[in-house]
Amino acid sequence: MSSRATNLHNSPAPPAVPTAEVSVVPLHAPFTPTTSSSSIHSAAGSIHRVPPEVLMEIFQIYVENGDTPCRLACVCVAWTKIAFRTACLWRHIYITDELVEGIYDVSSWSIPGYDEALWALDRKQVCNTRIQVEQAIERARSTPLDVEICAIRESDLHQQEMLFHVFGQSNVSSRISRLAIIHLPYGAGAFTQPSILPNLEQFVWQEPHDAWVPLMGRLLSQSPKLLSVEVSYAVLSSLSDFDIWSNIRSLIVNYSYTATSDSDIAALDTVIPRCRSLESFKVDAYEIWPKQSTSPTTCRRLLSLALNCDIEHLHLIQAATLTWLDITEPEKDGYSEPCINNDMRFPQLETLLVESMDPSWIYKLELPRLRSLSINLIRNDYLNEQIYQ
Repeated sequence: MSSRATNLHNSPAPPAVPTAEVSVVPLHAPFTPTTSSSSIHSAAGSIHRVPPEVLMEIFQIYVENGDTPCRLACVCVAWTKIAFRTACLWRHIYITDELVEGIYDVSSWSIPGYDEALWALDRKQVCNTRIQVEQAIERARSTPLDVEICAIRESDLHQQEMLFHVFGQSNVSSRISRLAIIHLPYGAGAFTQPSILPNLEQFVWQEPHDAWVPLMGRLLSQSPKLLSVEVSYAVLSSLSDFDIWSNIRSLIVNYSYTATSDSDIAALDTVIPRCRSLESFKVDAYEIWPKQSTSPTTCRRLLSLALNCDIEHLHLIQAATLTWLDITEPEKDGYSEPCINNDMRFPQLETLLVESMDPSWIYKLELPRLRSLSINLIRNDYLNEQIYQ
């Protein structure tokens, strides 16, 4: 026997592998908690040892994700103090004249130390009196304000008092960074000389009232920091002649609750060439633009574009810097292969989303940097016909 075999024979045996202990629990055995009450109290105590500065950061993330700070303030006395000490949690204010719990997900909160309940809609404080508006603004202290207005009744003195507190006082209007007018049916009334909005950055308006158009047009014209606008076709048409578009970087056009006229759609032909700083443009509606009558427009800084249009008209928007494109072709009774214009070039495009009856035109484009492609066929019968031919 060789020495190698002798060494193998005399080598110690490998250590035994420990066997796993398996416990079988009956299927219908009653649940027994494994955490003692003392452990629970210890965990609760550890929460209170978190520094207030850290909790403030956590609270801000929580509220910016869409939930109300009232929920945080109801946890315990310590959290109540921290929540109201963190002014930016209360910067979102919703002004309305209809305050009914359960409608539009409005909820009321009874917070320790406060005699009256606070009303909330998602992360926003809901106000339907002048006093509530004053208190909401006071909680936000010096932080920039996000104000939404949704009026229902045609004429209401209390509503006008609330709006005057927002627009008529410079110490308040100068703090508004985002203004959203969801519904405002009655006239401007006493707001013929409102304070300006010098720090306004985002503006949203869905349905215009003729009496408010000149006022809002003047306010927006005097807002040098305005960068983002989200409006309906009707609002866009009403504001198209005001000098507010040259610095706009983001423009979203939504559908109108009222019928959209051809002149409303044609307002895009006037507005888009004036948006010299435009980086993101989205038409979130079923209206078709650009059309054959649209003049070619060069957007030198445009990065993101979402449209509902015929592909052969897409070349009318010349954007060599485009990196993200979402295009939906309208359905037609008959279909003919689109004519791809030689000017349709997207050298920087990385993401393309298409909804089309026949996306074969994609292969005619030069897309050297394309990384992501998503195709949604409008008519499945067309796809089947192509497969079986």
